Amino acid sequence: MTRDKVTRCGDITRQILPRIAECEAQLFDQPLTLAALETLFEGPAFTGCVCVDNRGILVAYVVAHRTPDEIEILSLGTVAQAQRQGYASRILAALLEKAGRARIVLEVAADNEAAIRLYKGHGFCEGGRRPNYYRREGNACDAVMMHYP
Repeated sequence: MTRDKVTRCGDITRQILPRIAECEAQLFDQPLTLAALETLFEGPAFTGCVCVDNRGILVAYVVAHRTPDEIEILSLGTVAQAQRQGYASRILAALLEKAGRARIVLEVAADNEAAIRLYKGHGFCEGGRRPNYYRREGNACDAVMMHYP
């Protein structure tokens, strides 16, 4: 899968939720399930973007909650075979464009250096930490709170 095969980034539709749930299960220790994604999708605060290739196959996504003044990123992922090809940056840029003047907030594991670099590269700043927030097989990791602008 190469970058030139991506033809569009757009809004999340109900039809792509199962694929997002599959990706979540492959990427994260505590993934958003299909049931959780469907509940979020039905809610008035749901927003998000997907990037698909020229065959309509999901390569990256971002799921978020939106209020009039703020967007909270709940999850951002790139399918395993498309990682390290710039899709996370592209999907984040699509959300930033969609956000307009809204502030964007998120939390990320302190040991997820690639994600922190991604967010900082798009102008996010660290706003605080939640000590020992993430629990992984007997150890804990801080959550870094980030915001844009």
